Amino acid sequence: MMDRGAKHFAFISRSAADKPEATQLIKSITEAGAIPQVFRGDASNISDVSSVIKAVTSERRIKGVVHAAMVLEVSLRLGLWFDKLMNYRTGCLVPR
Repeated sequence: MMDRGAKHFAFISRSAADKPEATQLIKSITEAGAIPQVFRGDASNISDVSSVIKAVTSERRIKGVVHAAMVLEVSLRLGLWFDKLMNYRTGCLVPR
């Protein structure tokens, strides 16, 4: 995205930049010349998302959105049943 001119990035995460991986990503983006903003929130919580949108749009308009959440469930394919997919804590078909 930066190669195509994007300079401002907003990230929403339940852990914000508390994890070392997130801190390193923010550092890398900043060193590359971009301006990242990190918000603590849950992408499945409408109030959290609304707060981020309000904060970001007070300065500029949003030109794109990327949702990059992932759930890792380790099991044999035969053991991956519907109830596991829909399980609230570990399921990947329900919001967190």
